[in-house]
Parts: sequence; C-alpha cells; structure tokens
Amino acid sequence: MKRCDAIVFDYMMLLAPRPFLNVRPSLFLKTGDCMLSPLVKTEKQPRPSPKFSWLGIILLWALFIGVFFWPVFQGKVLAPLDILDSLLKPWSTEESIRVHNAFTYDAISQYVPYNWSVYQSLRQDGYLGWYPFSHNGAPILENTMLCPGDWHNQLYRWLPFWDAWNLGIVLQFFIAGLGMLLFLHREGLKPIPALLGAISFGFASQFVTWYSHRWVLGALCWAPWMLWAAFRAFRKHSLLSPLLCIFTALAFRGGHLQSCLFVSIVTGTVFLVHAYRFRREFRILKRIAALFFTTVVFTSLLCLDVWIETIPAYLARCKQMPFFGIWEALKSTPTLISLLCPFVLGTPDSLNCPAFFSSDLFNELFIGTAPFLLGTMALFRKEAPLTAKALYLVGLILPQTPAVTWLYHRCSPIFALGCAWLAVWMIRQLSVESRNQKLFRRFLLGYLILSVGWLAFSGLLELFQPRIVPALTEKVVAMIPPNKLSRVDWMVERTLNQLHRLKLWQPKNLAIHLLLLAGIFLIFRIHAKQQCLNLCIVLLLLTTFSEIYLYSRSWITFSVPPQEENAPYKTPAWVETLRSQTGNGSVVIVSNTDFDYMQLNTPSVYGIRFQNGYETVPPLRCAPLHPATFDPVDYAHAGVSLILCPPSANPTNVVEAGWPLVHESEAFRLYKNPAFKSRITAFDGKQEIPLPIVRETANTRVFSIPANAKSVRIGESFNKGWSATLSDGTEIPVLKNERNGMTLELSSPLQSVMDVQMRFVPAYRTFYRSVIFASFAVLLLLSFLSRIFRRSGKANLESPSGT
Repeated sequence: MKRCDAIVFDYMMLLAPRPFLNVRPSLFLKTGDCMLSPLVKTEKQPRPSPKFSWLGIILLWALFIGVFFWPVFQGKVLAPLDILDSLLKPWSTEESIRVHNAFTYDAISQYVPYNWSVYQSLRQDGYLGWYPFSHNGAPILENTMLCPGDWHNQLYRWLPFWDAWNLGIVLQFFIAGLGMLLFLHREGLKPIPALLGAISFGFASQFVTWYSHRWVLGALCWAPWMLWAAFRAFRKHSLLSPLLCIFTALAFRGGHLQSCLFVSIVTGTVFLVHAYRFRREFRILKRIAALFFTTVVFTSLLCLDVWIETIPAYLARCKQMPFFGIWEALKSTPTLISLLCPFVLGTPDSLNCPAFFSSDLFNELFIGTAPFLLGTMALFRKEAPLTAKALYLVGLILPQTPAVTWLYHRCSPIFALGCAWLAVWMIRQLSVESRNQKLFRRFLLGYLILSVGWLAFSGLLELFQPRIVPALTEKVVAMIPPNKLSRVDWMVERTLNQLHRLKLWQPKNLAIHLLLLAGIFLIFRIHAKQQCLNLCIVLLLLTTFSEIYLYSRSWITFSVPPQEENAPYKTPAWVETLRSQTGNGSVVIVSNTDFDYMQLNTPSVYGIRFQNGYETVPPLRCAPLHPATFDPVDYAHAGVSLILCPPSANPTNVVEAGWPLVHESEAFRLYKNPAFKSRITAFDGKQEIPLPIVRETANTRVFSIPANAKSVRIGESFNKGWSATLSDGTEIPVLKNERNGMTLELSSPLQSVMDVQMRFVPAYRTFYRSVIFASFAVLLLLSFLSRIFRRSGKANLESPSGT
C-alpha cells in the first residue's frame, strides 16, 4: 500500500501545474524508496557562493583606504590647518572661530613642527640629529612624542613634506588592516568576513581620533602582524621567531614610551594565554618560555637606539602625572555608551561631555556597532578563541582601573583587536549553527527600548530647552580658564551644538541608529543561513564602514596645503619682520596670557630660533641664569636677542631692564637686547668678539675664530653629541657652561684666523647602530640554521635508515 501511494503521488506530481512542482515529496512521504522520486522536481537548490581570493580582498581593503582618505588624493593634507587660520594668533585673520576639530590642536603646535624638524635634518644632513629652532636647540631623538625610530620618518628623505606626512598616515592605516587580514587568514577564517575585521580594527576610533599624533597608530598597527608571527611560531614549536622579533621591534619603534607599554601588554597577553592553555605540558611550557625570552632579547636589541636616546631623558625630566584611584577610574565607565552611540557624548564641534566623567572625547571607543555586538556575543562562547577574549577584556577593563594613570585610554585598540577577531569568528559560527530566535528577539527588544528611551529623552530636551540653554551656557562660560577668554562666543556656540547632538533625530544620530538596526537585521539573516550569505556579509561590512566613515568625518580634517612650495604653514607678513629683527640670535616669548597666542613650537617652522618650546619630556636647554630679572647680559650669553610679547602686553619689567621697543604691530611687540652681539662670540681676554657664521645646517656650524682668542661662547643648548674641529684637524673639547650652553676652550691662543666646524652626531649612534646591525645579522643566521636543522631532521625521519 505504501508503495502504491508513492507511485500515485509521483504520477500526480508529474501532471501537476508548474507551481506545485516546487513541493518537496519529503513533506508528504516519510519514505525515500520511491522509484519515480528522481523525476519529481524539488525546490531550487542554492547556488554555490562566489569565492573571493585573498588577493582580491586585499585590493578591496586598499579600495576602502582610498575611499576613506579620498580628499588626500585630491591634493588635501591630513592636518587641521584651519586651527592656524581661525584659532591661533597672530595667524588668524577671521573674526569668528570656525574650526572643524579643535581637539587636534597639538597637531599644529607640536606634531607638524616635530616632523618638520625631521624633514630639515634629513634633507640637509642625511640623518636625524639636531633641531635648532626650539628650546635653543634640542636633539631630535630625545623627543619621544615624535616617534623618531618609526619607519615613516624615512619618507622625508625623498618626498616633499606634506606628501611624506600624508603617505605615512595612510600607509599605517593600511598596514593595520592588512595585518588583520593576514592573521585572520592564518586562523582559517573566510576572506569576506575577514574584511569586516580589517575595517573594524583598521579604522578603530583611537586610530582615527589620534591620527595626527601618530604614536597609537604607529605602534599598534603592527599588533595583528605580531599575532600572526606568534601563532606561527607556536604552531611550529619554534624557540626563536625572527618575524615576531621584527614586528614587535617595529611596534616599539612606531610609538613613544607609553605606546611601548601597549605593545608589551599585547605580547604578554598572547604568551600568557598560550602558556595557560598548556599549563600541564611542561615540555611545551619550556618552549613557550624560550620563545618569549628570545623575543624580548632580540626585540630590545633591535630597539636599542630608542631606549638609549629616550629613557635617560625621560627618567631625568619626566612630569609627575596625577594618580587615578579606583573611583576616578570607574567614573569613566558610562562613556562606554560610545560603542553604540558615538555622537551622544559630543563631537569636536560641541562640548566635551566625557569630562564630567573624568574622561575625554579623545577616549571614545567605537569600532562599529555590528562588530561590537558580534564580538560581545562571542565573548560568552566557550569555544571562541581564548586569546581574542583576553585581548577584548584587557583592552576594555584596564582603562577602568588605576592603570589608566600610566596607560590612559589609548590602550583601547587592544580591545578593538580582540573584538574584531571575535566578530569574524562569530560570523562563521552563526553561519553553521542552528538558528536561535531568542537571541535576536532580545537584540530587537534592546534596540526598541533604546529607541523609545532616546526618543522620550529627546522630546523632553526639546520641551525644556529654553530653560536649559541659559543655565548650561552660564556654567560653561564660568568654566573657561582666564587664558582662554577669547573663546567665549565659540564655547556658547558649541553648547548649543551639544544640545542638538543629544537628540535622536539629529542626522548623524539617526544615521548611526538606523545602521545599527540594519546591522542587527543582517546578523539575523546570516544566522538564518540564507542563500545570499556572502551578500549579507558584504552588506554588513558596508554598514560598518558607513558608521565608521560617518564617525571619522567629525575628527579628521582635510586642509588645503599652503601656497608656499614645500612649507608646513602659510607665511604671513610678520614672519619676515620677526626673522630680520632676530638675526642669528633667539627669541623668548613673555607676558603670554592667551593660550591661543603664538603656541610654543609653532613659529619655529619659519627658521627662527626660539628659546621657548614644549615637549612632554623637556630637553636641557640654554637659558639665562636669572630669567625673571631680564638682565641683557645674562640673556645675551644665553643667545637671546629678542623678547616677543602679545600686542596687548605692557612688560614694564622688560623696559626697566633696558630693552628698547623696536617693533609694534597687531601681531606682536618686539624688544631688542642691547647687549646681544652674536650667538657665537670669542673672548680674547679683553673683550667679546662676535663671530659671523660662514655656513650652517641643522647639524653643522662653520665659523672663523680670530687670532689670540682664548675661548668661544655659543648660545645654543649643550649636548654630548657636539664636536668641534679646527681646519687643521685639531679637535677642540666642547664643554657645558653655567647656562647649559656650549663653550670651546682653546689650549693655547691661535696664531692666525682659523675656521672651526661644529657638528652634531648623536653621542651613542655608532654603538647602537653596530649592536642593531649585529643583532639583525645574528637573528637571520639563527633563523637560517634552524631551517636547515629542521629540514635535515625531517629527512632523517623519512629515510629508511632513520626509522
């Protein structure tokens, strides 16, 4: 009877209209032994998904980089030059402040001048040495904020300044994503989901917000490469991994000393997790310990120049940072709302709302809502990668502890690395396991609660805004420090912008909110194992890129470069006046009560020496013994020829000390030092003789010493790297004088006029270059030998005689 029913059913299906042919017989018959069942047309089978090669995915990542930085390829520069035009004085010519992002203020006052010093030194002398235009001269390599050991500095050898600046930043973003693709490929994950990991990590918020500062991105862009090399070494049971040493060294060299802590945390986490997994296998633990030891040793040797040049200066002159207790650290926890709603806490053109939580807008954490949701889901899966979980938790929790005193929130890219990895892993899991409706109902319920709550809050804010605005404006104005009173109108405008940013229907908020909904829907479709699985994943990574792109446009400023050829900033008319009045001396800025006036380091790019300057670790500089007295002779011996004041200042103490006013304009007031003759003077026992400079570069000084001269005083900062040689080859010792300047003491008076060449070369350069070269050679030799022994061992095991 069962057999007959099957035959009748198959016959009816053959005669049935076409719409019924899509009905599967298995829905009606439990048996599968029907003779005519192969003739029955079943439901349409899904087509095989198109295969994407990893090369194609890398090209797609390059395309995303191109779209992200498209204005750069149209001739713009990745620097907030509008700060110079609108906020900084005396450059600013606008009555009102119109700045896209004032949070990157340091880019103009510090990082562009820092990189300009590298450009000048490399172009003039071919190596990183001395920068004479701030701090009365300072060694470039001591400036930890500059990341002098990073590879991007070498671009200044061959490219114009702004081209090298742009290319260095763009390539660092590209390296971060490319490393993520390489690592996820090693983990056996598919190419398209891996691209989502590259987008969420490569464009992580801490990379975007600190793009002009370089050190977070420059260090942690190598983190995925380190993971790839470490896991490769673990798999091969290697005792030494040259690639791991090289990538870790590149990470250490890519940031400042604080960034080295971030790199150490990544490395330590990876090794500790791997050791925990094999905690009962003593033989494997020994190999892990040996690999860790060799990595530390060779990485330290490859970074020896960084340690020698920066650590002693840091230990001698570092600033004391305020300590964050457990309560102060936990206060910033509410700012993690930025993971889902990045614009609620404000944008660079509004208020810095995280300051109410002892945090800052710079500390926002955003990698895209879908990767965050996927990564968080994977965090609670037992089978998820343990190392990824550890990186997720370490990067998220450390900034909420007293460790933030030393790490700041800049260590959060570690979280981005772990979360992006977990997100890609979770996509693979969702596409192969059975659907869980409860999970996505909870997601949608949470989204609904967020939407309703935010909409209600926005309505109340709109209703009570007339009462809120005056009170909030008054409080904001009261918080403005005295040296920033020129920003009052601008801060009031930013207050109004902030109230607008809090509303759900604000365009950026609404866009992010709808993209969040799209991300939840696409995650659900991926979990439902639809026919167009790759299409859903592509749409998911496009929504993530759209979110990050929208977020980044508030932070990244694309500016028109100055019209002057190969110049960092525009050159206003007052620069020539200041340069001619300064001569070969240096300038001291006094009576500066306005934070936005003549920011330190900024005017040094015009080739004018300044005794002023700012660095986190200030160098030892040539300065007057008693600066408060403004004694002309004291200042002259320190190489100071001019005092600059804001136009509104009236420095009576300078005038009383005998400094005549030589220039007054809307830009500044200049007071000339009556005792200054030259930055370099010779003493013959009776008088000081000014010595003109014959030739000068960033690292060399050539001048003539007259006959009968006993000593030479140079009003420039002393450093052990300076040497002096007479034209006949005789070396003269360079000594530090009481003002931290330089003095050349002649053993006997010269019989005739002779030229002397002073040259600066970092004092320990020969030593650490030799060690680095030797370490690299040994690393390659050991790697070569280990390959030979490994192959010979395999050959012996496979040969009959070795059995």
